[in-house]
Amino acid sequence: MSYSKIQQFVIITTLLFGLSCKQEKTQLQDIAGKQVVIDSTNVAVDSIRKWITPYKKSVDDVLDAPLAYSPRALSKNDGAKNTSMG
Repeated sequence: MSYSKIQQFVIITTLLFGLSCKQEKTQLQDIAGKQVVIDSTNVAVDSIRKWITPYKKSVDDVLDAPLAYSPRALSKNDGAKNTSMG
């Protein structure tokens, strides 16, 4: 490629990037919502329940595992202003 072709490419690319960076203020137009009642009349869909079950089991296994182990007993009654819990 010649120098002029590279220069044209750089100029065109710079112009396109410069023109594409137009800052427009966006404003919220409308917020719409509705209240969905959740009660015993809603039934679970079996296909969704079957699809979620393996993930639920793995999450339950992680959440049921202990976070930490303390070799000492933690008590709130170590003294008037002193506890083993900090």
